[in-house]
Amino acid sequence: MHTAPERIIENIRTELGSRIKKIDKLSEYDIWSEHGPMVWEAEKFSSTPFFYPVYKYKNYFSYSFLNLVILKGEVNFTKNFSPLTTKKIFYVPYLHR
Repeated sequence: MHTAPERIIENIRTELGSRIKKIDKLSEYDIWSEHGPMVWEAEKFSSTPFFYPVYKYKNYFSYSFLNLVILKGEVNFTKNFSPLTTKKIFYVPYLHR
């Protein structure tokens, strides 16, 4: 039997999974110009984040760190970060398994 928080998280995960958009090459413009997807699946991120940070987990990208945590199902904090830009304020945390 699931508790209320577990049901809520499972509902969010189901909704999130149904809204993943697959694209060959993703850019920051793609993320900020579409209002439907919360997560994109792409082989490559083709631009440098300028407006807001973009987070990555495997081949998944999102403007929200929480979306990727829910997609992954767990969090393991590490000191490993993969920058998508040379700007020191925008680093892309990569969720390691």
